[in-house]
Amino acid sequence: MWFKVDFHSGIPAYRQIVNRMIEAIARGKLDDKTAMPSIRELAIALGVNPNTVAKAYRELEHLGYIYSRPGIGMFVNVRRDEIEGMILREIEDKLKAILNSAVKRGISLDKCREVFDKCVEEVEDERSDTCCGSSQDL
Repeated sequence: MWFKVDFHSGIPAYRQIVNRMIEAIARGKLDDKTAMPSIRELAIALGVNPNTVAKAYRELEHLGYIYSRPGIGMFVNVRRDEIEGMILREIEDKLKAILNSAVKRGISLDKCREVFDKCVEEVEDERSDTCCGSSQDL
């Protein structure tokens, strides 16, 4: 398997599986109509309970990334041209939830915008450091 579950990260195992599968689909490691590993196979490979994988698959199915064919298995349900839109909708939903929570706690939207802009700058800096690293990385 091309990823491992980090049991010490504080992120639930099912969420790590969901995130990694979405990343794999977005990066083209899993193409449209690709068969997913069975729940049992993935659970054994990752060292998790099958219920954890089943929960991750339900979430992925709910989000539209995979679909079930009863008696056959789970399959990737995303064409490359749809991936960005799905990810952006998910980001938008999460940002709205965060903003609503902040406003309910008395934080202004202007202050939230400042924090968002700061985060964007930090990510840009991290990306430029990563993509333009030392010559040893080449």
